[in-house]
Amino acid sequence: MILTRRSDYGLRAVFALARSPHVLSAKQIAQEQNLPIAFVKKLLQKLCRAGLVRATVGKQGGYALARAPQEISIRELLEALEGDLAPVSCLAPDHLCDLAAGCTTRRIWEQIDQKIHEALESISLRDILVPDAEASGSPSPPSPLPSEGEGSAGVRGLSSVLEHASIC
Repeated sequence: MILTRRSDYGLRAVFALARSPHVLSAKQIAQEQNLPIAFVKKLLQKLCRAGLVRATVGKQGGYALARAPQEISIRELLEALEGDLAPVSCLAPDHLCDLAAGCTTRRIWEQIDQKIHEALESISLRDILVPDAEASGSPSPPSPLPSEGEGSAGVRGLSSVLEHASIC
């Protein structure tokens, strides 16, 4: 598993969307994150195809998360951006290995792969966005993200608007 610039830039774009109470254009995300706009557009298309981001067209169009931040795992994001996350090529779904039957290391690689997937699945987008101070009980600036108990009303309201003009 090699994480590339695609993951770095894609996660930064998703973080911008998660922090924003409004839809954002690719240009706004690119400017805010200091990223190349053409690359941001390609990443947003990948994330739309994976069902993690929604896009709307029109004057008020742009991009927003398709689900609440606590419902999106880092594993989902990385797989949407990079594809398979296997730590070695022999574990990739489309790889046929001549040594698979007698391989002495495959079992350990499978265990490592499982632990990586479990760890990435256990971390939500919200987990990364919530400041450490909040977790420790220290006061922190207000977050535009809904708290767990609020049921992400802001995201639901935005989702209902986006459903009417979705292009993904």
